[in-house]
Amino acid sequence: MMGVRDGFSAYCDFWFPYPPLSLPLIYLPALISQPYDGYRLAFQMEMLCFDAATFFLLFRFLKDRLNASRWTCAFALCLYSLLGVSAPHLIFERLDIVMSALFLGAAYFFTAKNWTRWLCYVCLLAGALIKLLPMFFLPLFAILEWHRADEDAWPNPNRAWIPVLWVAIPFAAVLIGYNVLVCDELISHLSQHGVRGIQIESNWAIPLIIDKILNGSPTDVDYSYGAFHILAPAVPKLYLWLSKNCGFGLLAVYYVALLRMFRRNFVQTEKLRPYTVALLLYGVILILMSTQRVLSPQYFIWMWPFAAIQFAIAVDKRAVLLGSAAIFGLTYVVFDIGFFPIIHFDPYFSPVLIARNLLLTLWAADTLRRGVRAIRENRRAILAEVVS
Repeated sequence: MMGVRDGFSAYCDFWFPYPPLSLPLIYLPALISQPYDGYRLAFQMEMLCFDAATFFLLFRFLKDRLNASRWTCAFALCLYSLLGVSAPHLIFERLDIVMSALFLGAAYFFTAKNWTRWLCYVCLLAGALIKLLPMFFLPLFAILEWHRADEDAWPNPNRAWIPVLWVAIPFAAVLIGYNVLVCDELISHLSQHGVRGIQIESNWAIPLIIDKILNGSPTDVDYSYGAFHILAPAVPKLYLWLSKNCGFGLLAVYYVALLRMFRRNFVQTEKLRPYTVALLLYGVILILMSTQRVLSPQYFIWMWPFAAIQFAIAVDKRAVLLGSAAIFGLTYVVFDIGFFPIIHFDPYFSPVLIARNLLLTLWAADTLRRGVRAIRENRRAILAEVVS
């Protein structure tokens, strides 16, 4: 924010880790107010607008896609609002609430039955040009398009190219064009995500934290790329390599298994419940959060609207409430209360981080299980129609 406020150019004059569409979101408040306090307030108001947009999209998803009752909508929206207590300042001082709105928008528009379905890819492209994460969603939407019925055939593998044409190619064109025409440091800055170490809050840091507390190993942390990472000398090279690639490998396995399930269970995308589409998207987010070496506290903002959707559809709503309260409550303790003790390997706060990450991993596994079950229910419904 300081570089933006002082009129410096991102990528060329200071390190900037996000693609170019994030720049208007960050520079716009500087047009409203130059002093730091004024700029900060303007940026917070901007993020408040995106928070309101996420709230509205959640309401429309509950009403239009799930046909939720008035009371269910009210409680789900209250849950979404209460989850904001777990990261009160991060909502308005990071870009992640923008990503939440775009993720939910992608699920909402993809499950539309008219031309607005194509706005899904507008959301994904915009999200990829703000943060890179939506690029990892493209195989999911390729599978969903592959199994969408059209006038010619079902399934139709040619339709799997739609996310590539609508998102991947425009994304590459913008990045290359900006790098050539505006600042040739853009791609270099984005590629620095690949050299980041193991962030202190990630699952990959847990064995190193335990080893430090129990055995006093010479492990320390360093502040780089806007976060605290465990210093490379304390991390075995093979372990660091696994932390960088294992998550992507598991995501690839998930997509291969998902494609196989779609084919074996005669899944036709239009017949999937909108909740199932949201669940599959949510599963990708949780896989990346649980398995990547970088896990920032603001990433949990991505989960809020999907946790509210889970609550709305759940048979046992108490389980969703308890799970959400545990994960997001512990996240508040980990970051807002105990972050500095944790980066110094405090023996009392570090177990809180471990508990939070364990619950997050279990939550991810349960969400994936529910997605698999929903796909198998599609097969049972088709077989029942054949028998009848």
